[in-house]
Amino acid sequence: MSTIVNNEGFSIEDIKKITDMAAHVKSLEKKLLGYEPVLDYANEAIEVVDEEGRILYLNKKWSELTGVTREERLGKNIYDINPGGVLVKVLSERKPIFDTITTTPGPKGHHGLSNVFPLFQDEELIGAVLIGKDYSQAVQLSQKLDERETYLQETYKRTSNYSFLDIISNNPKMRDIIALSRQAATTDNPVVLVGEIGTGRDLFAQAIHSGSPRTNKPFFQINCARSSEEKVNYELFGYEKNLFPEAVTSKMGLLELADGGTLYIENLQELSASSQSKLIQSLLEGKAYKIGASVPASIDVRIIVSLNTPITNSFYNGLINEDLYRYLKNYCITLPPLRDRIDDIPDLVQLFISKSSKITGKHVNEIRQEALELLKKYNWPGNVRELEAVVRMITLTHDQDVITTEHVSSRLPIGFNKGRENRIMPLEEVEKISILNALRVYGDSLSGKKLAAEALQISLGTLYNKMKKYNL
Repeated sequence: MSTIVNNEGFSIEDIKKITDMAAHVKSLEKKLLGYEPVLDYANEAIEVVDEEGRILYLNKKWSELTGVTREERLGKNIYDINPGGVLVKVLSERKPIFDTITTTPGPKGHHGLSNVFPLFQDEELIGAVLIGKDYSQAVQLSQKLDERETYLQETYKRTSNYSFLDIISNNPKMRDIIALSRQAATTDNPVVLVGEIGTGRDLFAQAIHSGSPRTNKPFFQINCARSSEEKVNYELFGYEKNLFPEAVTSKMGLLELADGGTLYIENLQELSASSQSKLIQSLLEGKAYKIGASVPASIDVRIIVSLNTPITNSFYNGLINEDLYRYLKNYCITLPPLRDRIDDIPDLVQLFISKSSKITGKHVNEIRQEALELLKKYNWPGNVRELEAVVRMITLTHDQDVITTEHVSSRLPIGFNKGRENRIMPLEEVEKISILNALRVYGDSLSGKKLAAEALQISLGTLYNKMKKYNL
């Protein structure tokens, strides 16, 4: 029997298929029209397409989550506007997809948790439906938890690397201090580390934590001299959401983050009186008072603090709160400056050569005795930290495998060993030379300038101003 073909070139079978398909679409659209008032009250976003991918229906919730009006999207084809989406996948594979996280179209770009189902009529595919919930808050919370976990891991790794085995000294006085610190580590008492910048206060703080029962708990540190009062408060105590315009989420303070572990507060004397009062309240009550919060969080934190002068002097000079002074004063450890332990310089130099060689790949086999003697003659105002910086710069900038007096002289301050230290100079010249020396030791990178400013006991902003003043 011959196939009957109409004027347009379609067979009767083709026309029947087209008519049936149109009937299916018309049936689906009629069903949607009947359910539309109910679907608009649903808490889930709903999107329906036909088997060709044409968007037939979007409910009110869908528009709310995406920020796209129904008029903007209805009638468009998902194969054109979202060919890699889940609706296309379901139409192609004819299988449902459950609990998949999608990103909504439009300006809001929310995350959605969607279930997508193919629609069949008489075993023939007639479309697909997406039913989704707003998942943005859950995704944001997950991201925040990931960020916090990363922050904890990075901070713990960065600040908890050292133990008492890393403290090198054959100096009798220093050996006694190490023994005292080991004893302090076994207790849960607060500890005060007193010493000049660069004497190893942070190293001792980390060693005390590592030798304590809290060693497997977090160790955080904060330097009160490096930031503004407001920033230190936010970092130390945390804050509630919407406390200020940028506070789009709440932030946990270090007191709360260090729960169960140790918090090391550097340069406590720089903490404001009001912040000291809040700190001692938290320590005595075992509560972390987040700024702007009405309910405190319970904490169990051991604190270690550092000062650049004895705590009694700091108290009588009005730098330490009386309650905080009484809380801290019973366990003080004073670290000597490097000029009082010059017999440790050879061992320290060998340690720093080894560390620098591993980092730079350069191998230094020897330092001449006369070079060591020159290092011993210098006063080391920056202490061990300055010595390490000098050794590091020598290994970085010289290719020889032996360090000589020339290498050492090139890295010690301008005028050293040339008789200029006894010449009376104008104060501005002294200041300029001090800044040049600090930058020469620590480098002119941002981190180097921060260390230079700390060694000079000025803020980073002041350092920049003085560099501008002296055209450095």
